[in-house]
Amino acid sequence: RAAARAALQGKRAEAVADLEAQLQRLADSESEQTLVLDSMRAQVEALSAHSSMLRETVGELNAAVVAARNPAGNAEDSMLLAEEPVKTEEVEMALNVHEALLAFSPWSVVRTSAEQWIVDMPRGRRLQVSISPVGSVTQIGFRDMRPGERDVFEDALWASSRVDALLCQVTLLKQLPVALSEISFRVCRIDGLLKELDVLSKRFSVQRGVSETGAPRVSACALNAAANYKIGIDMQVQWHYPAGRIDYTTEWFVGEGDEELVADVMTRHSCGQHRLSRILKDLSGH
Repeated sequence: RAAARAALQGKRAEAVADLEAQLQRLADSESEQTLVLDSMRAQVEALSAHSSMLRETVGELNAAVVAARNPAGNAEDSMLLAEEPVKTEEVEMALNVHEALLAFSPWSVVRTSAEQWIVDMPRGRRLQVSISPVGSVTQIGFRDMRPGERDVFEDALWASSRVDALLCQVTLLKQLPVALSEISFRVCRIDGLLKELDVLSKRFSVQRGVSETGAPRVSACALNAAANYKIGIDMQVQWHYPAGRIDYTTEWFVGEGDEELVADVMTRHSCGQHRLSRILKDLSGH
């Protein structure tokens, strides 16, 4: 009877552990959905805030079209010309402008006009775009508004994202919307990782740098008093974090090394938001 009772208690303990794991996964999923909804709300608010700038830019474009049609400035001729059908290339340019400005919407727009757009993006980088009347991108690039404030880790993340290379490929206005959407996505990923590390550094001994090959890496220590171990873990991350594989190495300072335990933790947190935070909390027994 004692053996049967012990076996039953063991099964109950396993069932409770499985249930707790399922509840934790549900909580992580709910947290991730909340983050997505918050991000969508922020984008909607940004679109509303920039609507007036969009209208002003469209007004300037219309004025530029009228001026181009009537360079002599004759008011009577201008009225006659304004009644002419709008050309296909003008409609296409207006649509490209609209799509490009929508891609700017999550960021802080400093200036928009028919000739130049200036947008502040995260981490002190200002994007400047100059456009010709015929729809060519004459100048495009980032201006560093906080020179000397970034560490090698952030520089390595930015370099691996190849954002600057994406900008170099843009020569026409119609290429800008797609490029800006991809750039915004990559900058968001980098910004999210850096913000997560800023929070983690307040709870764990976190260091960030680059590997011998120049890859961005994060090192941290996790102390688990209940399991009687202290482990150091070194993880390589990329700009597309939290997506993708995280390669890691470990160093055991206290307790017997249990690499299966670490592998299990890494597998449980192989996707979703705040993976590094969840990995370190799990290893610490929280």
